[in-house]
Amino acid sequence: MKIKGRIMYSKIVDIIDISLGGIALKADRRLNIGNQYILNIDEIGLHISLKATVVWASLHHSIKSANGDLVPSTPSA
Repeated sequence: MKIKGRIMYSKIVDIIDISLGGIALKADRRLNIGNQYILNIDEIGLHISLKATVVWASLHHSIKSANGDLVPSTPSA
């Protein structure tokens, strides 16, 4: 089952794994290490809102923005 989440300013948040050690997710925006984010999960009538701190991040797909910054992107099929 694919679980979706929401983080402010992010259109896509896919939950990859949830365990006692934390949550692994894929987002369409950069999440900065050490920053806290509110993660909302809505699944089968259940709503969970969590305050999450990023401890590890990796950029897998990116494009160059108009001002030259690398920003996350969704890979094209």
